[in-house]
Amino acid sequence: PKDFPFPSPTCSLDVPDNSVDKKNVEDELCEYTVAGMGLWSLCDVEYKTSNESRRRDFDESYAALRTLLQLVSPPTGSSLSFNIPRHFFRLEPHRFALRGHTPESITTNYHKIVNLLSCGRIGNAVDVGEKHQVGLAMDQSDVSFVMSNFPQLCLYDWHEVETLIRFLVSPVPDSLSLAEIDWAKMLSQGYGAGLTIRQATQTLRMMPEFMALYHEDSRKPSIVYLYNQMQTPMLSKLCDEVNLQLNEYLEGTDPSDAYAFAFLHSIGISWDQIRILVSALPLWITNNLEPGWDLLQRGPVRTMLKRPSLDYLRQRLQVGPSQIYHLLKTHTRLSGYDSCSKIRPVLDALQSRLELSCVELRKIILRMPSLLGMKESSFEARIDFFQREAGMSVLNIK
Repeated sequence: PKDFPFPSPTCSLDVPDNSVDKKNVEDELCEYTVAGMGLWSLCDVEYKTSNESRRRDFDESYAALRTLLQLVSPPTGSSLSFNIPRHFFRLEPHRFALRGHTPESITTNYHKIVNLLSCGRIGNAVDVGEKHQVGLAMDQSDVSFVMSNFPQLCLYDWHEVETLIRFLVSPVPDSLSLAEIDWAKMLSQGYGAGLTIRQATQTLRMMPEFMALYHEDSRKPSIVYLYNQMQTPMLSKLCDEVNLQLNEYLEGTDPSDAYAFAFLHSIGISWDQIRILVSALPLWITNNLEPGWDLLQRGPVRTMLKRPSLDYLRQRLQVGPSQIYHLLKTHTRLSGYDSCSKIRPVLDALQSRLELSCVELRKIILRMPSLLGMKESSFEARIDFFQREAGMSVLNIK
């Protein structure tokens, strides 16, 4: 249903009738949960553990999972207990074991984060320039809503969440270049996005996903769900203004991003402050998983893009949705590549054989994304040809 927070899509590869390799095109269903989350963690892509290690951590990891579910479940009989959680996300024991979570660490994180979300209400969030703990001003029902709908918070180090909140409520510097935002440096100097405690509270209450520290946790709810929840007058008109003011940031992003930023502006956050937030916090914008007309006309494209693959490219190449969109426009078959079996091995081989830095690798892939479609054997053969037949060094090839 479209009014679910995360409607579950059915995905297949859409191939034009005149495609020459239509018979070899894979037609498959994406692996989604009931609410459409179902993402393989980037941690699962980067790190593989043995079955023996999994068995060893099995009991403790599931105990941590049970503890998390008990802590974030609304009390029986409360109005929240009848709501569908916004995130039916994949919580494998691997994710708990990989990050060292135990029932004790989950409980500690939970209480620390609950304090961060509510301590501003009782006057404990004082001068943000001092080394005092800052916090939001949520009441008990708001805290319960956020924790039950975004339980990933309990998997984070509470210090990281506090740092994010401190950045939101620290004052904006007098002069700032949006092209060179280093939010960690800004925060160390006592500066941030300049939100009030009230604005930060309203923002994170409406969109807990803004506190996500990992790509797999950052997906926002559907537009219909947001429209019903926000209840903001003239929301459609505000979205048009968002697209006008933030056009350079929103290319290739999910439509829910525009709705989220419309809400931010409706509560008094200026466009310049929103630009600071988007530039400083890349997880505040997400890839649009539905290919538009531009992509469908350029070649074979899945009807629903692979989010784990796009997120892995964003993380590995340190690029935004706009650059990912242009990669797909240039090489549409990228939409069908798997992050673990295809993209990562090619990037590793390319970077290691040519001794590329991360910046050099990004430049090469952005210029020629079709390299991601090469087989490792073909790539190795070409490098060997240049070295043996042409007598070129690795530096010359690069």
